[in-house]
Amino acid sequence: MTVKRTFYLIVAVTMLFGGGCEKSDQTGSISGVITDKVSVEPIRGASVELYAGETLKAKAVTGSEGQYEFNKLSSGSYKLAVTINGYKDLSYNVNVSAGTTARADMQAEKLPSSLRVVDDGKQDMSELDFGSAASDNIHSFNIFNDNGPVSVQWKITVNANWIISVEPLSGNLMSGGTQAVIVTIDRSKLADGENKTTIQITSNNYGSKELPVKATGFTSSTNSLPVLTTSQATNITTNSATLGGNISNVGVPAYIEKGVCYSTSQNPTISNTKITATGSSTGSYTASATGLSANTTYYVRAYATNTAGTAYGSQVNFITNANNSLPVLTTSQATNITTTSATLGGNISNAGVPAYTEKGVCYSTSQNPTISNTKITATGSSTGSYTASATGLSANTTYYVRAYATNAAGTAYGSQVSFTTSGANSLPVLTTLQVTYVTANSATLGGNISNVGVPAYTEKGICYSTSQNPTINNTRIKVSTSNTTGDYTASATDLSANTTYYARAYATNTVGTAYGGQVSFKTANTSSQNAQVRFTKEKGYLYATEMAIVDIDITDVFADYEFGTDSGTSPYYDIPAGSYYPVYYYAFPGSEGWNFCLDSPYTYYFQGGLKYTVVCSDDGTYLSFYVTYDGLRSSQVVQSNPIRTIEMPKITQATKVKAKADVK
Repeated sequence: MTVKRTFYLIVAVTMLFGGGCEKSDQTGSISGVITDKVSVEPIRGASVELYAGETLKAKAVTGSEGQYEFNKLSSGSYKLAVTINGYKDLSYNVNVSAGTTARADMQAEKLPSSLRVVDDGKQDMSELDFGSAASDNIHSFNIFNDNGPVSVQWKITVNANWIISVEPLSGNLMSGGTQAVIVTIDRSKLADGENKTTIQITSNNYGSKELPVKATGFTSSTNSLPVLTTSQATNITTNSATLGGNISNVGVPAYIEKGVCYSTSQNPTISNTKITATGSSTGSYTASATGLSANTTYYVRAYATNTAGTAYGSQVNFITNANNSLPVLTTSQATNITTTSATLGGNISNAGVPAYTEKGVCYSTSQNPTISNTKITATGSSTGSYTASATGLSANTTYYVRAYATNAAGTAYGSQVSFTTSGANSLPVLTTLQVTYVTANSATLGGNISNVGVPAYTEKGICYSTSQNPTINNTRIKVSTSNTTGDYTASATDLSANTTYYARAYATNTVGTAYGGQVSFKTANTSSQNAQVRFTKEKGYLYATEMAIVDIDITDVFADYEFGTDSGTSPYYDIPAGSYYPVYYYAFPGSEGWNFCLDSPYTYYFQGGLKYTVVCSDDGTYLSFYVTYDGLRSSQVVQSNPIRTIEMPKITQATKVKAKADVK
C-alpha cells in the first residue's frame, strides 16, 4: 500500500534588499513561484498558507504562472505551507526584514502511482496465465485505487488478437475503490506454443500498470474445443425465456451437441438443466426455457461439446417476471384542512407486478370511495409517499378518503380515513336573561347561548351600563366556564342605588362579538324600609319576580291598575301619581299607621281584577295574606307579632297569571 506522507523542505531564501529604501518602511514581503519538479511547469491553483509560529496570518492561491505574494509583513520568521492536489505537501521557513522582499520559489513532487493490479484478495498480480487447458478461456483481475487521489480515471489497451474481450475497458475509481475486469481469449487464434502479450492500464497522471498475459496454443492437428458466446435472454415472462448462443469455431473435431445450460446458481454446466439446439455449423442459435419460477434470477451459459470436451460461453443472467399482483399501499391522514380544501395522500410499499401506471386518492361524502367517485392523480412511478390537493370542498362536511394505485392486475386501495372540513365562520347566537335579585347595589345578570359559533367562542359574559346598548367596552363581567350552550349568570356589584341600568349578554370568537337583546333594571332606593314586591309585565303576563326592600313609584308597579273600589267594596284611597305608597305596611290596633285587621278577612281591590287579601287572627297576634288574580291564588304567607314589615306573597313565573285584557 502506498501511503501519502507530508515532508518539509527547508529552503534557504536569499533576501533581496532594494537600494534606496526609506527608513520609515517597517514592513517586508514574500513572493515566489511554484513549479513541477520534473517538468518545471508552473502550477496554478496551489494553496499557500503563511504562519507566524502556530498562527495562520494569510492565505494565497497561485496564479496562471504559479506565482504568489504576501505583502506588508512585520520583520521576523515565517513558515510557508503549500498543498497541491496530486502532489506532496511542501513547507518553507522564511525570514522577513523591513523594506525587503524575501524570494521563496518552490518545486513540487507528484505523488507516486496509486493504481494496483490485484486478485480478489487484493494481493498484487504479476501475470494472467490462461495455461494450456482447452476450456480455460476466461480469467479476471482487479484494478485497485489504493489511497490515491480522490478519483482516478483509467483505461485499458490490448494489442493481441487472441484476446477477444476485455470488460470494462475504462472507468473511474474513487479512493479505495476496486473494479473487476474480465478477459476472454479465443484459443483458435493462438499460435503453437506459448503466446504472450501485455495489458496496458493507464490513468490521468496518476501512474500506469502493465499486466503480462500468456496462454499456450494448440497445433492445427490437435483436437480443440468449439469457441462460442452466450446470447442475452429475450422474451422473458413469469415462467419462460428465450436463451441462445453463437458459435464462431466448431472445434476439432466439430461439435456434436450444442445448446444452453442454466441454473439459479452461477456458472452453470451441462450437469445442471440444459436445452439442446439443432445444427452443426457456426452461427447463432436459440432454445426456449420453460417451467421457470416467477421473480427468480437465472444464470445461463451457451455450450458446445466435441471429443475434446465441452466449451462454454460467458455467463449471462436474467430475472423472470413476478406473478401479476396489485400494488400495496396505505392512505395518509388528511392535513391542512380548511373550509374548502385539504391535503390528501398515500404511501406505496410495493409497486405491484407489473408496476402501477396510475396512483392518487379518491374521496366522497359516502364511505369506501372508489375511482368512480372524485379522484386526484399524483405523479411518479416508484414506491414511497405522495400527496394530492383536494379543493372545492363543502364547509363543515365529512369526507371519506382512500389512496389508490392501478396496474394491469386492477386497482388497489389503501384503508379508509375520514376528515371534516371546517365550518363557515360565524358568530355565536345568544339571548340576555331577565335580571334577578336586584338590590340597591347588586343584581344577578345572565345569558343563554344556543349556538357556540364557528369557531366556538373563547369568552362569554355580561356587559352593562347606564346608557343603552352597552358593549364590552363598557363594564363587563367574564364568566369562566367551558364554551358550551346553555344558561349562565354573573353577579354585578358596586351598583348605584335607585339607578336604571341596561345589560346585554355577549360571547366572543375569532369572527367578533355577538350580543343578546338588551334588558334594563332599576336598583332599589335604600332610604325606605317598606316591604314591597316588584310586578313584571312581559308578553301579556303579570307576575311578581323578586322581593325587595324598595320604594317604587305606584305608576311603575301597576301602571293602569289604580287602587280603588271599581272592582270591589273596599274603601277608596286617593294616591296621586308620582307619590310613594307603602302598600304592605301595617300596624296592630293602637299602633301608628293603618290597621289591616279591623275587619278580617279584608280585601283590597285594584282595577283589572288584582286583589290583595289580609286575614288576621282573632287576638291580632298574627297576620296572613295572599294575592289573587283572574281566579288564581298565590301561596298564603303568615307573619307573627311583633314584626312591623311583612313579605309580600309571590306570584312566581311558575304560577303567573294571564290577564284577560292587554296588560301594558
